[in-house]
Order: sequence, then C-alpha cells, then structure tokens
Amino acid sequence: MSAAASNGIKFEFSEDRHEYTVNGEVVPSVTQILTESGYSNYADLEAMMPAVLERKRQLGKLVHQAIHFYNENDLDEETQVKPYPIIEARLNGYKAFEAATGYKPLVNEGRQIAEAYGMKFAMCFDSIGLCHGKPPYWLVDIKNASGQPQRSWAIQTAAYALGQKFLPKIPYRAFTRVIVQLFDDGTFRLFSSNDQNSKIFGRDDFAVWQAALCLAIDKRNYKL
Repeated sequence: MSAAASNGIKFEFSEDRHEYTVNGEVVPSVTQILTESGYSNYADLEAMMPAVLERKRQLGKLVHQAIHFYNENDLDEETQVKPYPIIEARLNGYKAFEAATGYKPLVNEGRQIAEAYGMKFAMCFDSIGLCHGKPPYWLVDIKNASGQPQRSWAIQTAAYALGQKFLPKIPYRAFTRVIVQLFDDGTFRLFSSNDQNSKIFGRDDFAVWQAALCLAIDKRNYKL
C-alpha cells in the first residue's frame, strides 16, 4: 500500500488489489468503470483464462516499467531488459515510436485521483509530452495487447485527458490523445485522436466517458 496526494486529495493505492482509496473509501478506476460499462471483457477473460490473463498483466507491467525507467534515464538495459526478449522487443517498439514522431515525455506516469462534476475517479496515464518540443501536447497510452484495437482505448484516454491536472492551463480537448500499440517483433502501431478516419476515436469520446462515470457512481451510491 502506497500513499500519495493528487490535486490536494490524499489517497492510497494497493498494488496487490489495484485499488485506490480516499479516507478508506474505494474510488473506482477508469479501467473498472469501463469494464462495468461493457467496454472491456476482462471479467470474462478472468473467468475463462485466469492464468493467461495474469501472464498478460505481468508482461504489461514489466514492459511499462521498462519504458518508465527508460524515460527516466534510469534503465540498465544489459541486465534489466536484454535477458528478456519480449520486453526488449517491445521497448524497441517504443523507441521506434519516439524516433518516428520526435516524442519526448514531460510528465512520466501520472497516478492520481481525478474529479469531474463532483465525481471522483482514479487514473494512471503513461505520459504527457511534446513532439520535437512543440505543441500540441500529446497524452500517450501504451498498449501491450497484440490483438485488434479497442473502442475502450479512446474512452480511456478521454478520461485521462479530462482528469489530468499536471498541465492545468491546457484544456482537455486540446490534447492529442495517442495510443501506441507494441508488438513482439519490435514494431508499433499508432492511433491518434487527430485521425478523422479513426476506427476507435470519435467526437463523443468525452461525453461517453462522462456518461459511464455517472452510471458507475450512481450504482455505487445506491448499492446496485
């Protein structure tokens, strides 16, 4: 259990339960809310293939850690990455993304309690940064899923943009929301909210997130 503060709100985070609490009260996370809204099938996968899903979770955690420490210039690749080919390949995919776009993070991993219209939710985005040092700001989320892109990814990044307070003077709609999907062969695929032909991002992403949040909070308030 770790303690932290966000926007003046003190909270605790349990890594084992992946649970956020404020004054002992559980605050739903973005992922939990999307699952409850039917945008994620993690619950079904957990019931059918718990071992497979746990392996994917652990892989995702290790890849995120490698990218985090790489961005912090605190990664010993010889000992921490090279012995693990899959992690090395996906880190290489992330490096290829940075090289292709000129992206550099300014905020590296933002875990916080956010609030919208008086409703609290917990979130942890991967990074916010700039390409070649120039606006617009990119809010980047890393995906280790090797399957098809998911609609939930766009709504997830909408929640992150709406809730982030690290750059309070930047309107949430001004962020370019970016998904970087990493693969085992060291390549990546990029999805951007600026793509007018996107199959996952849409004009209503923020409205959909707010509706999902309202329903999730209402169900908790009335113990449904």
